[in-house]
Amino acid sequence: MKEKIELLAPAGNKEALYAAVANGADAVYLAGTYFGARAFAGNFTAEGLVEAIEYAHERKVKVFVTTNTIVMEGEVERFLEYIGFLYRNDADAIIIQDIGMAHLVRRLYPELPVHASTQMTSLNSLDTLYLKELGFERVVYAREHSLDELETIKRKTGMESETFVHGALCICYSGNCLFSAMTTGRSGNRGSCSQPCRMKYSLLRNNKVEQEGYLLSAKDLSCIKKSEALLDSSVDSWKMEGRMKRSEYVATVVKHYRHLRDEGEILSDRDKAEMEGELGHIFQREYTHGYLLSADKKEIVNPKSPKNKGVPVAKLLYYDRKRRRIGLKLLDSLEVGDGLSTGEKVGRILKGRSILRSASAEEEVELDFVGEIEKGELIYKTYARSIMEEAVRSYEQKRFDLPLKMKLFLSVGEKAKLFLADEEGNSLTYEDDKVLEEARTSLPDFELVYAQMSKLGDTPYKLDRKDFEAEMEGRVFIGKSDLNRIRRTAVEELSKLRRKRYDRSMQEIEPQDFLKEIEALRKKEYSKKAEISVRCRTQEQLLAAKEEGVDRVYVDTAQLYKKAEELFEREKICYVLPDAVKEEDLDKVEKEMQAYGDSYMTNSLGLLWKYRDKKMVGDYLLNLSNRYSLHFLEAQSLTPSLEWIYSSRFEQLDEVIDKEKVEIPAYLTPMFMIMEYPLFDKNAKSGRDILELKDMKGNRTPVVRDELGKTKIFSYEVKELEQDVQILYQMGYRHYRLEFLKEGKDETRKVIRRYRSYLKEVER
Repeated sequence: MKEKIELLAPAGNKEALYAAVANGADAVYLAGTYFGARAFAGNFTAEGLVEAIEYAHERKVKVFVTTNTIVMEGEVERFLEYIGFLYRNDADAIIIQDIGMAHLVRRLYPELPVHASTQMTSLNSLDTLYLKELGFERVVYAREHSLDELETIKRKTGMESETFVHGALCICYSGNCLFSAMTTGRSGNRGSCSQPCRMKYSLLRNNKVEQEGYLLSAKDLSCIKKSEALLDSSVDSWKMEGRMKRSEYVATVVKHYRHLRDEGEILSDRDKAEMEGELGHIFQREYTHGYLLSADKKEIVNPKSPKNKGVPVAKLLYYDRKRRRIGLKLLDSLEVGDGLSTGEKVGRILKGRSILRSASAEEEVELDFVGEIEKGELIYKTYARSIMEEAVRSYEQKRFDLPLKMKLFLSVGEKAKLFLADEEGNSLTYEDDKVLEEARTSLPDFELVYAQMSKLGDTPYKLDRKDFEAEMEGRVFIGKSDLNRIRRTAVEELSKLRRKRYDRSMQEIEPQDFLKEIEALRKKEYSKKAEISVRCRTQEQLLAAKEEGVDRVYVDTAQLYKKAEELFEREKICYVLPDAVKEEDLDKVEKEMQAYGDSYMTNSLGLLWKYRDKKMVGDYLLNLSNRYSLHFLEAQSLTPSLEWIYSSRFEQLDEVIDKEKVEIPAYLTPMFMIMEYPLFDKNAKSGRDILELKDMKGNRTPVVRDELGKTKIFSYEVKELEQDVQILYQMGYRHYRLEFLKEGKDETRKVIRRYRSYLKEVER
């Protein structure tokens, strides 16, 4: 029999936590004030985290804490202290992105379950097998996977899987987006994305506008109408997005997906449509089935609006400016307090001479209105007061009714004892301090005792009559206040058992000691010669690299590889593998590896791991941002994250242990995004057509499609270190990479010569 699917809900603050738990979540994911990928959610203080974990555990709900940002060099010790705090305070698992921190956590806290964040961009069975070997218990897969792909990965790896089933979609592969970081300094990998994907753009082909609008703004995911496939799949956990959303949103989404999981097999299409309709009243940018349920890729984006769309509620019949009223033909119910896409909140509903509190579909009514609006315009309901109020009631008035068993022992001259047990196997016997006396008048009967012991209103428990026993010997007397005290004390002791789920051993080795062990490996001596590698995307660039005598070239097409073989010795050529290798792409990529030498650059953890006996180079989308990430990954060469190199933390690069293993991208046009979404049609040939995305400021970013059909958006400007390479040289770095995109032969030569000149000055 298939295990019950876990419902995993977001909890951006305390109210959202209550909403998720009350409406049937099996687990919640939340963050403290550090290292969570939603820096602008309410999040939890240290004290709040402890309270949240205890609250959830008492109610049979797990807590997964997000520590899913890249961890910069200067933050490692604080990160490990934070993990120690979560370990001691019973977090059920941590969700992690940084591969270096994952290695450290597995060594220091082997009893703490670790889940791979979607930010880690695990895309195929090799990525998954590597994480499994490292000790991860679960992978949160990219939103670009279909259920069929997830089934294949599960079959090959046996790894526990988690996938998003509802909420906002990132248009870029999560963890691979540098758009916000490179343009505003607010990093998606650091939890503070400025969402440039929600802005307006023009798509240009050969300087002519081909499309305009919110071209990168993804719709919201909803799996409700196609739930049969989801229920039949092997996905272990349904994840609902929304740590930045209101508690009412969390309550409503969890309620419906709980109903879907428990009753999905008997729900009709009409039932599901009604469920999705109610969800649409809470928040939605228009719904898509997403890649998960194989929606048409062109249906992923809503180019018309990046905002909450709501549901159609009325068609405008007229606008009476003198009376400041609009006449509407209702398409859906409307009531006082609802919010509209016009920016107004419904204050009163007028029908003839009557003032109504609500009106139904098909009715014609008037609303007060001041503003601009066009006749015939479709008006949307963006806030449904009744649904919101019902959502709040769901967690403010929720009783959990977790069943207890009690047996009370009362005997004259003895202390009262209460045996207490719950449905999870926790049990205790509480002995009161007070010795019981003989009754002088009336005796307590069973019904009176049960009435007092079942008063559990402020707790998550219930006591049915059939689950209560009382043994009373002799003419024993006990008052209501004594019974209440015994009940309260015993129930609180049982709650403590429920809150503390794990008896985790404390580690003999302290994080600081372990870090010192690694530091002992630091290399002190470096060769004097600096090496320059060049990434070429055209034959002209290859010719320039040959003429300038570079030490190594990178190429990413079969055609360029053949040309490179004519110009360079084979050991000087590195073949660049596609940046996003999904399971369906894996066979093709591995066959390519057999054809093009034995040196490859990749952003796949799994390919690095499987082919570690070859000359593998890890690229910058691996987001290696501290010395431990660079130390633990096995590769001939690794590239630090651009967010580390091109940031105020530049000086921290001096802390890297083995600098011989590191190649610095000193000149490049960074890739902002890589998307499954096809921004342009298949007829666009990047070699012939010039494709660009233009923002509202007039900046133009190059757009290309790679050999696997993925869309890449590059920066509108070059990033380079210039003479800072001299500082890096003095730190011990000897390997530098120059990456060219659209540069011609002459410009390529000039850049190579300029960097060789910088390095010659310090080599002497």
